[in-house]
Amino acid sequence: MKKHYLAGLLLFLFAGSYAQVSIRPGVRAGANYSQITRTYYDPRTDFYFGVLGEIKFNNTFFLQPEIGFSRQGARGDVYRLPESGEEKVWARKNIESNYVTWGVTGKLAFSRAVRILFGISAERSVEGPEAVKPLRSGGDFCALAGAEYKFPFGLGIEFRIKRGTFDMIDSRDYETFSSRRSWWSGDRNLNLVMQAGVNYTIPTAP
Repeated sequence: MKKHYLAGLLLFLFAGSYAQVSIRPGVRAGANYSQITRTYYDPRTDFYFGVLGEIKFNNTFFLQPEIGFSRQGARGDVYRLPESGEEKVWARKNIESNYVTWGVTGKLAFSRAVRILFGISAERSVEGPEAVKPLRSGGDFCALAGAEYKFPFGLGIEFRIKRGTFDMIDSRDYETFSSRRSWWSGDRNLNLVMQAGVNYTIPTAP
């Protein structure tokens, strides 16, 4: 009898939790302020946009799959280090890496409006291998953190910091910046992007 009562209670709790789940489609867009760590390059300002689906499990936790496009990179003259050891050779101006991104963002709500963001994303450059040089890879895998303020009618204001995990520049081939290891990026040249923008999700019926 006790087993049946416990099973019924668990089923009731599961059904009640599942009944709270809702999915709201939406869009997001804003400005990128991107840099490549441990380089002398200046940050690049550009934009991002994408579509999303906000999955609400309860009033505290949300999960948001995302697909988007993000223009990143850095600004400055790029120099190649010749194998002969002679003077560096000018290679190109600016580093432009434009990515298609796939990601999942978790949201922890501390109130109806304020949410903390955390997540991951996989990114793939839309340019060919020659176009992204001196970047050694056309892809990246990123971790992100941030915050969001959400209005009741579906509009949100968000800020994110996104850091890549792949070493993007081979310092044996291209001049970057010779300094101590950083606790933030080690001795690697990583994509680092700050994003500020807005999003909108279609409100569900009350």
